[in-house]
Amino acid sequence: MKRIGMAASRISKGDVRLYNIYVVLISVTFSILLFFIAGMAVILAIGIIMVFGPETMTQELRNNWQTVTRMCVQALLVAVLVFNVVGMIINMKIVNRKK
Repeated sequence: MKRIGMAASRISKGDVRLYNIYVVLISVTFSILLFFIAGMAVILAIGIIMVFGPETMTQELRNNWQTVTRMCVQALLVAVLVFNVVGMIINMKIVNRKK
């Protein structure tokens, strides 16, 4: 998460507003990438289980695999969102303007 700040610092070259904008852009882009990669892995794993293990599953699970997939992806979304918010909080710079 510290690398987000280092990359944003290099790009912004000292401007605090640009730094904060780049922190948000970099962290959101990384979170979207992470969500899609991990989401594809979750969907692939559930698909493999559905193909190779139907005899070990209950009838209820076989009929409701869309619900299981939706719950797994929602849990992944919450985890990625938490990491994204923590990364932004760690790297944001607040400027106190004294008049």
